Amino acid sequence: MSVLNPNPNICVNHITVKGVSSSSVLQVGSSQTICAEVRIKHIRQLLDPEAHQAMGIPITSTKREEEV
Repeated sequence: MSVLNPNPNICVNHITVKGVSSSSVLQVGSSQTICAEVRIKHIRQLLDPEAHQAMGIPITSTKREEEV
């Protein structure tokens, strides 16, 4: 079988992505050349000392009380 494609490019003007997981790749067309972009967002929720004590987590600090 022989396939001749005179225009092998796939052009996409706009794409809407509803969601992807943290280690996924969204690919349109062949993978001969890939141009990648990474966007990382870290969300951290810091607990107050009372919450640490209630959960039994030791309280640690980066500053000593003498430095405050």
